[in-house]
Amino acid sequence: MLFILVWTCIDPGKLSAQDIASIGKTPAVNISGGMSFNQVLFGSNDTLSLRDPYAYTLMANLNLSVYGWSVPLSAIYSNRQWSYQQPFNQFSLHPTYKWIKTHIGTVSMSFSPYTLNGHQFTGGGIELTPPGKFKISAMAGRLQKRILPDTSGLGEPAYKRFGTGIQAEYTLPAGSIGTSVFYASDENNPLPMEDSVANVFPSENLSLGFTTNFTFLRDFNISADYALSTLTENMFSPRIKEDYTFLPGFRRKASTRQYHAFKGQINYNSKLGSLGVGLERIDPGYRTLGAYYNSNDFVNYTINYAGGILNNKVTLALNYGLQRDNLKGNKAQDTKRTVGNMNIGFTPSEKLNLSLFYSNFNNYTHVKSNFENINNTSPYGHLDTLDFTQISENIGLSGTYNFGNKEKISHSVNASLNYQKASQNQTDNPGQAGSAFYTGVAGYNTKFSKLDLSPGLMFNYSQSQMDSMKTEMIGPSLSLRKGFLNHKLNVTVMLSYNTSRLNRAKQGDNTLFRISSGYAIKQKHNLDLSFVNAWRNNNRTGRRRESTLTLTYRYSFGWEMKKKQENNEK
Repeated sequence: MLFILVWTCIDPGKLSAQDIASIGKTPAVNISGGMSFNQVLFGSNDTLSLRDPYAYTLMANLNLSVYGWSVPLSAIYSNRQWSYQQPFNQFSLHPTYKWIKTHIGTVSMSFSPYTLNGHQFTGGGIELTPPGKFKISAMAGRLQKRILPDTSGLGEPAYKRFGTGIQAEYTLPAGSIGTSVFYASDENNPLPMEDSVANVFPSENLSLGFTTNFTFLRDFNISADYALSTLTENMFSPRIKEDYTFLPGFRRKASTRQYHAFKGQINYNSKLGSLGVGLERIDPGYRTLGAYYNSNDFVNYTINYAGGILNNKVTLALNYGLQRDNLKGNKAQDTKRTVGNMNIGFTPSEKLNLSLFYSNFNNYTHVKSNFENINNTSPYGHLDTLDFTQISENIGLSGTYNFGNKEKISHSVNASLNYQKASQNQTDNPGQAGSAFYTGVAGYNTKFSKLDLSPGLMFNYSQSQMDSMKTEMIGPSLSLRKGFLNHKLNVTVMLSYNTSRLNRAKQGDNTLFRISSGYAIKQKHNLDLSFVNAWRNNNRTGRRRESTLTLTYRYSFGWEMKKKQENNEK
């Protein structure tokens, strides 16, 4: 037995913003919530089945709102052996008044992908968006707790870290410009020196960011994001007398490095569509203490197009990107990646819709030999060099055709085909086999509106090829949905069959019968009942039957206490 009570008002991100300006205008107290009780009966003639024959779950949630301040609660009670850990030991508040929004407690904010980017901190933040051209955001708080080393080695030692930052944006008639400053430093009280923390040192970081977004010549748009991160990996390292010219307040040390990050995009918009090119370059080793993870040492080149012709009956979207790493050329291997995709849509009428999708991913890795750095004319000097290429292709075609009278009898025919191929090539083993996957779906549905009746038929096929193995699955599905009591009661019946083959030899088959119903009472009570019976036949496990009966009851409620003045008027 397990009882879980989660007080989510102390879970960061679960509290809604508190709009102070709404006090006196909204209901004083609002209480809402619900509960559900789920029961599952399971039976099988498989003596090796480990599933419980009976399981139940009771869930309840309650949300108490007082003048817009919300306190959500939830509870779960079940006979299943669930494991649970209680991570909710923090709180957050987000009071809002007109164009002033504050963040108090354990919260997160973002200035730029390269400065402060969603890092959680315990402290306070503010966002000012007054009418006009200026917008300002600021934050200050603890980014990281101090963690002392322990003998178990489970926790990674860390220094206490504090951070502060500010962001400003100014709007111009043709665009906007912005800047941000983020500073973080660790307390330099040494951790107890042990072998496990010999390489853990306090850090210091100052990140400067600049952004711009402009429209010029009416049809052109340019956006850019640049950041400079000055990072000291070890505050205990020796001091260097020569400080950075434009950062006179930052204490430069032997472990201090500067890194650059840039991302830019230019778009041209016309009647034929939108064409854009982009560039992103991140220095090797780029890091900011305002983000949990930093991708670095790469450059991206992108080009994209999106447009339509014939009154947008034909739409086209193209994207292509090239990425390479090892910008300084000092790594043991180089990697180049290309990604391209194309999406074509054709809608000649409201009844017919066709789409074609194609994507290609190519990853090329060049592993250098140590001899490449030596001036050696020996014919054996490059035997350790390895070229490794991975290619993945995906192509898909889908279509839908609707016809008939929606008010009487309507019909829908749909089909989709998908092909995916993955292959790899290596210099010392050029004949490596890849894999291929094929999937196909075809379906027909009709709806008798006056009878609230919807029968349907679907056919599925899938095939996978890998090395010398070819696996296939094929089978139809038949469904029927009927509504009763003015849509309050819905019943669905489905019968499906599929068979599997390995290298054309039958491996087994499955037959499933499903029936489910849902009944709604006065929009607050819902009762769901479903039954599934499965007959499975497998060459390895033999024949077996499984039956599952599920009964679920759900109830929702809401109540609010309005202001006394309104009550007196009534």
